[in-house]
This record gives sequence, C-alpha cells and structure tokens, in this order.
Amino acid sequence: MTLLSQLLTFFPAFVMAIALGCFLWLIFLPNILAILALIFILYIFPLLIYHLHGYFYPIKFGTSYLLKKNIVLGGAVIKSN
Repeated sequence: MTLLSQLLTFFPAFVMAIALGCFLWLIFLPNILAILALIFILYIFPLLIYHLHGYFYPIKFGTSYLLKKNIVLGGAVIKSN
C-alpha cells in the first residue's frame, strides 16, 4: 500500500473523532457554532474530501488492473487464463 492509501484508511476514524469532539463541544458549551461545526463535519467535510480526491485522482475509464493475467492477493500470485 502506498503512503496515501495507508493514511486514507484512517479517514473514517478521523471524521468520527472530530465529530465526537464537536458533540462534546455542543454538550459542554452549547451554541450555534458547535451545531454548525457538527453538521459541517458529518455532512460537508466528507463530501468535500470526496470531490477533492476525484479532482486530483480522477477515475480512468477502460480496463481495470484487476483484469491482468497475474493478480497478487496477499502474497499469493493467481494466474488467470
């Protein structure tokens, strides 16, 4: 796995941790900014990251790399005909 893909595996945990922080902020200091921050983190932030990822790494149409003759799966090489 590349460094970027390893970092992206922590994205759901990162969003949940920030959402928990915003929720605690809302519980201890209730104000409109805490509500807006919670809504932003839960709904807008993941969508924004999705679109940024699509901008820098667009989906390329055509044959997938999964259709190659040799597929490496957990260290084992599967050869298809």
